Amino acid sequence: MWLLVIVAFIKNRETTFYKGLADFTFIGGTAAGLIGTLFNMNFLNADVPSFLNYDLLKGLLNHIVMVFGTLYLFVFNYVKLEVVRSTISVAIGLIGFSIIGVIINTLFKIFNIPSVNAMFMLEPPFKEYPFINFLTIGILGLLITFIGILIYEHFTLPKEERWVTKMKLERKR
Repeated sequence: MWLLVIVAFIKNRETTFYKGLADFTFIGGTAAGLIGTLFNMNFLNADVPSFLNYDLLKGLLNHIVMVFGTLYLFVFNYVKLEVVRSTISVAIGLIGFSIIGVIINTLFKIFNIPSVNAMFMLEPPFKEYPFINFLTIGILGLLITFIGILIYEHFTLPKEERWVTKMKLERKR
């Protein structure tokens, strides 16, 4: 959610940094917002899940607001998805979030704070499927990003502006 605020206050929206950050914020924020809303582990694992529980409701509402924030970026043209730039932005963002996850897990361990399993780095989200961990989730996210933007370009751009067409022309040279 903080990335939405940062993107909103960057004045020069023509820089490569801004475009990459906006791409990552849109793609990552939409995915995280939808996952956090639809598959909220605190809500699903609660003894008695209820919207009357302030902490559960707050978590759901935060993720819903994040989805609306990312939709705002897209609808009002703060984001223009491009296959290569957007995929690289997501990869760099995932690496950055992984570094933050390692730092958080390390600090919690140093100060004897109960683990929050930041980004599923300590334990996989599903114990019965140990191969689904932070690394496979990240790689799958990159693949989905790449394929999703290819599909988006197919329906929104003229044929000569699509990444696939440019790659075919480049290969013929």
